[in-house]
Amino acid sequence: MITAFAGPRAAQAFELNVGSWRWAFGTFAIITPFMAIPLFTMLKVNLNKAKKAGLMPAETISSGRTFTQTLKHVAVEFDSKSWNSAIFTTRTNTNAPAQFSVSSSSQAVS
Repeated sequence: MITAFAGPRAAQAFELNVGSWRWAFGTFAIITPFMAIPLFTMLKVNLNKAKKAGLMPAETISSGRTFTQTLKHVAVEFDSKSWNSAIFTTRTNTNAPAQFSVSSSSQAVS
């Protein structure tokens, strides 16, 4: 709620005092990591405390993937979920020509 009132004033202050709106983007890019690091650290410390106390279920502790494997898995899953499942569904009849149907509509598009 505060951003609705603070945002325009901050933008106006950058325009009047600094001289360019580009500095606002630069300042945001510089300040954001310094504000996010303490939050990330706090969450990571409490996650480790929960793991040591045995409050985390075993399946949420480790997936057995490396960091790069996890990135690839997430990218593939997001892509497959959004395009293959949500938008198009294919028919399994192999004798008919390939047809796609939109999930929200029952009419086939050839």
